Amino acid sequence: MREVTEVFSIEMLQANYGDAVWLEYGPEDSPNVVLIDCGFKSTYREIIKRIEERNLTLELLILTHVDEDHIKGAIPLLQDRRLGPERVRDIWFNGYDHMVEADAMGAMQGEIFSELIKKYEYSWNGDWDGQPVFVPETGPLREFALPGGLKLTILSPT
Repeated sequence: MREVTEVFSIEMLQANYGDAVWLEYGPEDSPNVVLIDCGFKSTYREIIKRIEERNLTLELLILTHVDEDHIKGAIPLLQDRRLGPERVRDIWFNGYDHMVEADAMGAMQGEIFSELIKKYEYSWNGDWDGQPVFVPETGPLREFALPGGLKLTILSPT
């Protein structure tokens, strides 16, 4: 019987002054991958290279907010047909449609990213029944268990 080696690693990808967090967990030979933010276009190139070389899928893509140093790499990532919705189980992103106030989101990239999610039919906040991902003003923090056993606790402003 072959022994299965489990892995849990968190890596900050090179994103200049931006953010891109690559998280792997589960079996070492077929890990689950969570990507948090995508930095700039140069970061996208590293992300798609990793996905292609190792034939990976993303368990979850989380885009925390629309500052360009978090989102600019996400736009070409969704446009790249080597990825596609069949390789991304769900995307957590609160777009304009999720915001209560019309001025709560103003970056053009956020609108572009939202349109790409719709155009290519990615699952969008599917784990939250299409509703915004947020922390309630009162009560316990929201938790979510991903396939493969990783548990996420949402820490964020409301």
